[in-house]
Amino acid sequence: MAILSPLKAQPRYTVQGDISFCNLYQTCLKETTKDKESLLGIFNFNRCGDNNLFCDAVMLAIFEARLMEYPKALTGDIESQILTSFLRGYCSVRSFSEEQKNWYPYLYAVTDAFWSADIKWNEDSLMNAFKNKDMKKVHRWLEVIWQRLMSLKRPPVNL
Repeated sequence: MAILSPLKAQPRYTVQGDISFCNLYQTCLKETTKDKESLLGIFNFNRCGDNNLFCDAVMLAIFEARLMEYPKALTGDIESQILTSFLRGYCSVRSFSEEQKNWYPYLYAVTDAFWSADIKWNEDSLMNAFKNKDMKKVHRWLEVIWQRLMSLKRPPVNL
């Protein structure tokens, strides 16, 4: 966390990087027997936050790589493929500084350690274990989180 502490001093902007599947829609503008024209859109009723653009981009890339439903035909390490594509596309428009590239493995580790599905949303989440007073599962989750923080294994993408 000490390595990531300089992020606190970075400029912050209004961000809402949630372009997940449940926030996408498609409308039909014109339909004929031969072709269909449609419009894609994004809606989201969550509240926006403030963050620096680097953190928002990395966290959004991880979310997109893990949360979207991708075709079953895709094979291999899908998370790495999506994460790589997302971050390369992002960097083609707004490059990361060398300092940000150095922060990346640490930000990835923290995001991975405190992955909200594991903490809150999954059926076997830490919060559900705590609510059910299953201290054995709570302890196991705390160990998993600790190991994720301590491992700092190489993230699926090198920036």
